[in-house]
Formats: sequence, structure tokens, C-alpha cells
Amino acid sequence: MEQTGRTQASYFSGKVVNQIAKSITPRVDAKLERVAQSVPGLGPDSRVLDARGVRDILGVDVAVEMLDKLKESFGSAPPLGNEPAVRTWLGDFMELPTYMGPVDAIFFNAVFGNMEDPHAALYQATRFLKPGGYICISHPLGRPWLEQYRKREPDIVPHPLPSESDLIALTRDLPLKLRSCTDEKDFYCAILEVERDRLAFARVDAAQGSPPEDLAVHPMLMNVGRRPTFRDEGEPPLSVEASIQHRFAHDFYGCHMRVVALGFLRPEIKFGSLDELLAQIQRDTGVAKATLTEDELAEWAQKL
Repeated sequence: MEQTGRTQASYFSGKVVNQIAKSITPRVDAKLERVAQSVPGLGPDSRVLDARGVRDILGVDVAVEMLDKLKESFGSAPPLGNEPAVRTWLGDFMELPTYMGPVDAIFFNAVFGNMEDPHAALYQATRFLKPGGYICISHPLGRPWLEQYRKREPDIVPHPLPSESDLIALTRDLPLKLRSCTDEKDFYCAILEVERDRLAFARVDAAQGSPPEDLAVHPMLMNVGRRPTFRDEGEPPLSVEASIQHRFAHDFYGCHMRVVALGFLRPEIKFGSLDELLAQIQRDTGVAKATLTEDELAEWAQKL
């Protein structure tokens, strides 16, 4: 990955950056707007995003000069991290710090073919997206143009734009569903959506004499998988772990629990340490609590 990043950073500098800037003609702008219409309220280009009222944007690139072009248009970001702004991060998308998320949408505009490992890039994207979030893979000049470019610069663009069948294969083991794939001669746009299936509400039929709050419905996180970080030898191939966001007065072993699963947070990750795992759980908990207060999901709590 490091060598790929250095190669890309070296290539996208000076003359090439100026050529890219000049290539964004009114015709290309119109195509970027078309991409924006594929994901309601969003778009692949910072100018399109800004025009549509999106104010919190993060531009990621390995090339300093590419990000400098963005700063020329939008200026420096304010010092407060929670103040909406157009920000930049210099580095490989695969190394983007998790504190930069979660986000509503991720756009690979005219860059997906440059990724060293397309499947790994999609997996990384799912880690940063909110439940129901979108991944947009787009190119305003289309597949034939990119194929000609790949012939000239195979080290810079190692992969073609994925066909519909390619996308299905790439996402087979990821929590993504293909919403659309437009593959025209001079325009490409594919939209993937993060599935909703592991955020949850739970009600425990706690023991007699438990306080009323123990009998209420509470937000819950649920892991369905293989426990890759601390998996013990001889464990079943699949386990289900529930983390109810409430401190109960008593243990409730042997009690019945009713659960409704509503959304997906992220795929399983093998962490390097317990501290890394606990830090991610804290982030997951914050996202889950905020998401489960949305009216569309909160109404399900009344059905338990």
C-alpha cells in the first residue's frame, strides 16, 4: 500500500493536477450533478455538495497538490472539529483514522480504478458509513475513456470500473446492496447502500421484583459473527452477542429477551488489542444511540 500511495502522490502533481483542473468543463459539471441526483442531497464533487447545502465534507487524497486545489476553493477549515466545514486529510484512504467517521456517504469519483484493492476499499468504506449510508463509485467520462487511460498508465489505474456483476462479486461478503449501476459510453455511476440489520431494541422479561426501568425497552448492539479478535478454539462457527445499553439492578440469566434488529453498523474487524476493541465499541455505542432515536427506528420500540 505504501509504495502505491507514493506512486500516486508523485504522479498527481504539477502538470497533471493542472490538467485535471482544466478538464472540469461545464459538460463535466453537468455529469457530476447527475451523479448527485443518484444520492438525494449529495454529490461527488465538493462544489456540487456545497451547492446542495452539504456543509461537512472531508476530502481525502495522497497528493498534496490535489488537496491544495480544494483549499484554494474553500479556504482553511475552522479549528473546531465539530463545526461543519470542508476539510482535507492527506494520506491513503485505507489508513483514514476511524475518528473521522461516521459519515453519510462516501464518493469514489474518478478514483476507484486507482485503488490497489477494490474489495478492501469497499470494506474500509463500510467501517465509516452510518446505517443506511451510501457508497458512490462514479466517473464523469465513462468506461471507454478510462480504459484508454489505463493502457497509458497501468500503474496509476490498475483496475477497470466494475460492471454490475463485478460489484455483486465484490460485495458478496460485505453488508452492501447494489441500488443501481449506470454504465454508459461517457458516464458511469454505481450506488451501493449499507444494509440495516444489527442495530436493535431489546426488552428483557426480568425477574419479579425488578425496578420498572429494567422492564422497559432499551437500545442494543448485537454482534453476529465469529469473534475474530478473541475467538477461542472449539467455539461454534457463529455466535450472537447482545449488548443492552442499560445497567440492570440484577442478573437476568434464564430470563426471556425480545429483540428487534433494525440496522447495520460495520463488518467484523480483527483488532490488535483489547484497547482497540473497547475504543471501537465506544464509537459504535454512540452511533447506535443516536441512530435509534430517529423517528423511523424509534417507533419499533413500541412493538416489543
